[in-house]
Amino acid sequence: MSHRPSPISCPRLAGAALCLLVWAFPAWACTSVFVGKDASATGHVLIARNEDYRAGWAKHFLVVPSRSVASGEKQSFWSGMELGYPQDMTRTYRYFSVPDWIYDPKVAPGDPSQEYTPMDEVGINEKGVAVSATETQGLSAAAKVAIPLDGLIEEAQIPSIILPRAATARQGVELFGAAIEAFGSGEAGGFAVADRDEVWYVEYQGRTWAAARVPDDRYIVVPNQKVLSNFNPYDSANFLGTASLVALARDHHLLPEEETTEAYVRAHGLNVAKAFGTQTWKTNGVRVWWGHRHFSPSQAQAPEQAFYPFFMAPDRKITKKDIMAFLKSDNYTGTPYENPKPGVTSTARPIAVRTNLESHIVELGQSPRIPGEIGNVLWLNLGNGVDGVYLPFCQGLTALPASFALGTDQPEAQSPYWSFYGSSRKAQEHDDTHGTHLEAGLRGYWDPFQDELTRSFERFQDSALRKNATGDALASYLNDQAALFSSRTIAQAQKLQGDLDAALPAGAAATFAPTFHTGEAPRAEDVPGYVAPDSGSSGCSVTGLAPFLLLLLIPALGLRRKR
Repeated sequence: MSHRPSPISCPRLAGAALCLLVWAFPAWACTSVFVGKDASATGHVLIARNEDYRAGWAKHFLVVPSRSVASGEKQSFWSGMELGYPQDMTRTYRYFSVPDWIYDPKVAPGDPSQEYTPMDEVGINEKGVAVSATETQGLSAAAKVAIPLDGLIEEAQIPSIILPRAATARQGVELFGAAIEAFGSGEAGGFAVADRDEVWYVEYQGRTWAAARVPDDRYIVVPNQKVLSNFNPYDSANFLGTASLVALARDHHLLPEEETTEAYVRAHGLNVAKAFGTQTWKTNGVRVWWGHRHFSPSQAQAPEQAFYPFFMAPDRKITKKDIMAFLKSDNYTGTPYENPKPGVTSTARPIAVRTNLESHIVELGQSPRIPGEIGNVLWLNLGNGVDGVYLPFCQGLTALPASFALGTDQPEAQSPYWSFYGSSRKAQEHDDTHGTHLEAGLRGYWDPFQDELTRSFERFQDSALRKNATGDALASYLNDQAALFSSRTIAQAQKLQGDLDAALPAGAAATFAPTFHTGEAPRAEDVPGYVAPDSGSSGCSVTGLAPFLLLLLIPALGLRRKR
């Protein structure tokens, strides 16, 4: 992630376009993991990332509504780019956005100063297309000569380019590629575009780009450096990109000549990471190595390699919980790269750092039996993710509690971001000073809370299917779930912060070990309109059809159920 406005030079004004461009400074951070549907335990595509920038910088969460589009209309961006819409589009697609606090939601929709939301990071649109963006990457000195970074596209704009327009992941990649070739970018980066069937990983720089379809049975881990090592322009089903990319690498001697021949590229692909990127171990490579150890421990890889495999097969199917554990890993415990303090880069840059703003997992569980409104879910963890909880939000919701628009770079009691981050910051500062373990108290509480919340949300999804609701009625039910789950979880975060405040004055003798009690996590049954499994309504489970199918088979097998 990079190029955010200075909080001093850029006040929270809707017209701060110039500030966003001029008063900017880089911050190299973020770690991503993208999982093909056959590599995941549920058969669902998963895209996930930690967004890192600086401590105490609030994130908001909002729904960007659909709006009508006139023929020839263009979307204006603060950089000066004016981007049109697909020829047959008459309305944009509604989508989620997770912008920085400098975005002003009070500005009327359509105002050119708010035509995109800065650093909106992650979202799902109403067609089931998801984006996880702003993975900043470096270019080698030679690549910078070959590829000027003087364009109008910034990483902050990527979700706002794709999500209002794309009906499929592949279309999203093609739309972005066309925009890059037309307008260029001022930086280099990588991101994912996905739908229920596939994940595409994109790397870009200047007016060039390359994209690879992640095989269904593979996953990739991405730090802040280029990782695409097998770009094959002769395989248009699985790779897309600038037509001249191989020639560019060859003509500027960015690779050995033999690695740019047609025969070599057809057989092995173009190593985009080697041609254009920079490779650093203690800030980037270590994170790929750690991710492969986490998801594929049987496939031993030596540390401090210049390159690691791009596509990886997991040892076992990857779950959301596996990804949560990876994104929350704040040290390389038991290795030569362990840091004296968790979350702080001394020896090597960990996955979870203290400058984490939010962490997210997008699960695309839409299927022929499960509508995307219910099955596609953004799991959002606001604040320092290692000390927080992932809250689920269904694609089909249309409104969020007003509190998600609260929070700046100063503490705000009702802000969801500050409700979680406030206690994390206090615990970390206290532990650093006194050598205590208050932060462990937060994690010890949220871990079982997350487990119960996840089970409760699965019951809610099943209830949503049993309701057989559509349109406004379904949206209302999903809105109610989002409001209840988030309000009750945020209330628990605020209670923990109060309990922690009470413990802090004891200094080195302070203790903080809150106990999670069953029932403190939000309950699906408390969402208004909940339909219980025995209500007689029809529907199929989001979490699996096996029990239902078994019941159908029992009569055919001549078996009887016990009474």
